[in-house]
Amino acid sequence: MAVRQASRHLRPEYHVELDISPFTALQVVDAGDVPVTPYSIDTALGQITDHARDVAHGGRRGLAIGGDHTIALPMLRTAVAEHGPVALVHFDAHLDTWDTYFHAPTTHGTVFRRAFEEALLIEGHSIHVGIRGPVYDPADLDADACPASSRFRG
Repeated sequence: MAVRQASRHLRPEYHVELDISPFTALQVVDAGDVPVTPYSIDTALGQITDHARDVAHGGRRGLAIGGDHTIALPMLRTAVAEHGPVALVHFDAHLDTWDTYFHAPTTHGTVFRRAFEEALLIEGHSIHVGIRGPVYDPADLDADACPASSRFRG
């Protein structure tokens, strides 16, 4: 909701630095929020994947803004199904490469480990930017460097 509210203040008719009217060059649509169950992460991931596939159907491109970090995994799965493995620039304060979080294998803090395990990301071409948040233990950094996620360090 906050992203939509803020975007109402944009003046999209003309971009001075690029000397272009973006919406005359591109067709853009807000595909809305993804209706998901709050009771099952696996079901919600499937719902997000289905919605992303519908949006990206026919060569269209999807862009997700906002939401819990967990949405990155189905968005990556959808992109990879269409284009093959991708490079990732992960802007965040946290690594999101834990093996589990509260004993759950797929959460907002584990998505990029799952992405590497599923070979969604191109080896040596992904990076974390802005990591500054607290970690529970120095082992978190070691875990980020483990074989399942060491490719993240580019």
